[in-house]
Amino acid sequence: MKHLPLGFWACLLLSVSTWVGHAREKQTIDPVELMKNRVYQWETDIDSVPGENEDNPRRAFLWIPPGCNQLKGLIVCGHNLIEEGILEDPLFREAMARLDFAELWVTPDMDPAGVFDVTAGAQASFNEAVDELAELSGYAELRYLPVVYLSHSSQASQPWNFGAWNPERTLAMISFHGDSPRSTYLCCNRYNPDWGDRNIDGIPGLICIGELEWNEFRIEDSFRFMRQYPGSTISLLCNAGRGHSDFSQDDLRYLIRFIQKAVEYRMPGEWDGESIMPLKKLKREEGWLADRWHKNALPTARTDTYWGYPGDRDSAYWYFDEEMARWTESIYTRERNKKKQYLTLMQDGHILKPNEPLQFTTDGYTMEVQAKVVFTDSTYTRLSDAHTIEPVRIKRIAGPVSIINDSTFRFSHYRPGTQHKRATGVELFAFAESDMFYGHAVRTISWRMPMTLNEGKTQEIKFPEIPDVKVGTSSIQLQAVSNRKLPVQYYVRSGPAYIEGNRLFLTELPPKTKYPVKVTVVAWQYGSMTEPKIQTARPVEQVFYIQIKQ
Repeated sequence: MKHLPLGFWACLLLSVSTWVGHAREKQTIDPVELMKNRVYQWETDIDSVPGENEDNPRRAFLWIPPGCNQLKGLIVCGHNLIEEGILEDPLFREAMARLDFAELWVTPDMDPAGVFDVTAGAQASFNEAVDELAELSGYAELRYLPVVYLSHSSQASQPWNFGAWNPERTLAMISFHGDSPRSTYLCCNRYNPDWGDRNIDGIPGLICIGELEWNEFRIEDSFRFMRQYPGSTISLLCNAGRGHSDFSQDDLRYLIRFIQKAVEYRMPGEWDGESIMPLKKLKREEGWLADRWHKNALPTARTDTYWGYPGDRDSAYWYFDEEMARWTESIYTRERNKKKQYLTLMQDGHILKPNEPLQFTTDGYTMEVQAKVVFTDSTYTRLSDAHTIEPVRIKRIAGPVSIINDSTFRFSHYRPGTQHKRATGVELFAFAESDMFYGHAVRTISWRMPMTLNEGKTQEIKFPEIPDVKVGTSSIQLQAVSNRKLPVQYYVRSGPAYIEGNRLFLTELPPKTKYPVKVTVVAWQYGSMTEPKIQTARPVEQVFYIQIKQ
């Protein structure tokens, strides 16, 4: 057995890792830990490009691993849907902490165009955000860090455009449930900014497309692009069994490994942090090639090195090495030829079709949905026993919501604010993992709350000032009250803190932190839709600072 090829052992290891990954995903995560992972220690408004309105400028939020002495890289995301869940997942944050990578999240986006168009101000936004946050945080190297740009759906062409305009700073590009670079299909990117003579040659890029959103037009566009730019190094991952607005722990492990490979293959061993890091340009012919996903069909050619690949190289995808190529292949092998299963919601004894709206009631604090996730046949009209034995779970995608249980959700405003375009849109997804017989099943759960309640009695919030605190303070009691005696809620707009009930808990700050550190807390009360009806209160904001000395 010791003479079995490396590929055999690689596939065996990846298969075991995949099923271990499934087991890990079943574990219950402490809600307090989830709140800690949603913390960004610094925030700055971006003034170079106008925001949605006066109350909603473009804002950039920065997370730095608490134990980081010197940053090595930066993950950059806009605010569409899935990006939040990826950035704030404990598995992803642990991996970024090990790499000494920071996370930069911009809401609503770098530019109004949503495609990272420098003529619309995207480059100015990025430069301003990085410069301001480098000054605020004390991590001056932020100005020079290599960037992994990751975006989803309608913003998913941003990584390609960022890479074209910033090739010396782009470590990797990830278009998650997105499109090929310079796609003519225009499913996600609204238009293609003019690159001139720019390119993304030698910069690793990853296209992720869910099986349920698969379209050959997208794939043909990527082949056209690679023929036009033969120096490009583009990988493909089909999220077999997955849809457009969901992701799994397996997906995260793949993204993490892709980023780790970019670090391994492109970054120097030493760097002074005072200039742009010299990144190695990769060559397509030094990687591995693999065929694309074929639903219920075997690959047209075996995975191999570039020179050993027996198929058409112009219609194959590039991978860093054997590990990544075979990992991708193992995912396709595992999910191929499995039976379909279908998830939807049942409410008041009625099975909801995929696009049918969900009804809910609210007391201004919790939303009672009174619905349950069920398996149905392919028509979504009859319950079915033809499904996996894996339990159904629900995850947050984006929006102001916390999951209490499978039918109760807490309306929870957070750092984008109460007047943001996504301030009232709730996005969740229910899913059942695949097993030996059935593929993944996914059902998006979404609904929209009114921005404000304008019927009934008015209400006001009184929120006492919060004095500055010394480093090492663990928590602060919050004492806002509503004149209608409704429970006041809070969110942290900026700063190293999170909320539990009426207490603000401060989190550990990285060692090079520049003091004082600003913390902004907002008190809000949504009101009541039921009698006696009460209007939404105007939010009240308090700012204090964490000081070395008081």
